[in-house]
Amino acid sequence: MDRSWMYNIDRLIMGHIINPDFERPLLEFITFALSKPRFTDRGNIRCPCNRPKCRNKSFQDPETVKIHVITEGFVPHYYNWVHHGEPRFSLTGQSQYDYCNHMAGSSTAAPEYAYDPCGNHHEPPEIDVSGPELNVHMTQDDQPPIASAQMLYDKLGASSEPIWPVAMSPSYQWFPN
Repeated sequence: MDRSWMYNIDRLIMGHIINPDFERPLLEFITFALSKPRFTDRGNIRCPCNRPKCRNKSFQDPETVKIHVITEGFVPHYYNWVHHGEPRFSLTGQSQYDYCNHMAGSSTAAPEYAYDPCGNHHEPPEIDVSGPELNVHMTQDDQPPIASAQMLYDKLGASSEPIWPVAMSPSYQWFPN
């Protein structure tokens, strides 16, 4: 399946009209995600938008997912929908070839630690659990976390955001002279 629409089609026409060439496959994506009950939470799916609080971590209702993706776009490099029930690395045949050729000439190639369906396998870097890149890695056999665990993951992710941004500036002095 061609997934270039996720990143290469304008989501809005004239800045405020939803592009039907983007909306149609987005609705197919949402229908696909809802068809995988092991990856849903009471009719909600993980939001794959690029908002820091979402990025396949938080569960949202389908309409909210649609709005988020239209306004924020998909999280980068989410060609393999593993958080929505698709088997990991399922790109095969011609679609894999097209994907590899597309990414080879792209300035948005996946980071070095990502899985590359063209044959390169890289392990993700080790991160501190409380760090900003908190992400629950699921395999096909894993179940999504229960709501209370998801709330914990969301709180851990939010804990890395500064409460008072100016205090994080290197030029800020805690004690005046």
